[in-house]
Amino acid sequence: MDFPWYKVKNQDECLTQGDIILSFPVPVVAHDPDGYPFFKQGYIEEDVIIVTQACDMENRKTKGVTLCRVGSLEEAMRDYFHDQYKKSKQQKNKQHPDDEQESKDDFDYDNIKQKSKRSYADKIRRGDVLDLYLLVNIMMALMISPIELFI
Repeated sequence: MDFPWYKVKNQDECLTQGDIILSFPVPVVAHDPDGYPFFKQGYIEEDVIIVTQACDMENRKTKGVTLCRVGSLEEAMRDYFHDQYKKSKQQKNKQHPDDEQESKDDFDYDNIKQKSKRSYADKIRRGDVLDLYLLVNIMMALMISPIELFI
């Protein structure tokens, strides 16, 4: 498949708005109840896209860069339907507390109807789902949880 909009940058080219960076180390702070100062620093690797305005970066009008996590539409839909499954199971357990709960997660994404998947993808495309935006038609979903990095 040919992607005329896609180009791998050379190391000497500056990054700009819309550039996707794979496996970028994003700093995180985790709660550490065992020792002062009760947090520890670390990082996780995320695929991200630069959303800071290109003109602000070029003219050095910003001291930081805003990134958003990028993931596949399949991943976003799988997470959504899994959450829906867990909610319905919890609701069922509240209504029938004597029923034996299964210890393993028996969710099967492949059993979700195509019509339901298409409907949820359309909701994302229309902008009806907070924090998700489709890039490149139905290939990738942009998870809008901004990450501010200061330089």
